[in-house]
Amino acid sequence: MDARRQQTRGDKVVFLFSLVAFAYFTLLIITSQLKWDPVFLGIVRELVTLPAIVGLLVLLVLSAMAFVKGNFRIRSFAFYSLVVVLLTFAAMIGFA
Repeated sequence: MDARRQQTRGDKVVFLFSLVAFAYFTLLIITSQLKWDPVFLGIVRELVTLPAIVGLLVLLVLSAMAFVKGNFRIRSFAFYSLVVVLLTFAAMIGFA
């Protein structure tokens, strides 16, 4: 039971980071579409975007591994984080 709780807690953390990455890239897409580029946002974008992309790839692998380990359960945080990460990649490709 304790191992299952640890797995669920890890899945929740991955899901939370997936939502944060989704929010960050959504903010970048919105500011790009509105052509709004203050200096501070440009500095943050330059410092954070490449590590965020690498982190998104790591989140993709972690959520896929957790989804497989959880016997492909649809109602799990691993599945939801996998969907959020894939939507983030789709948004990045679609609006780039």
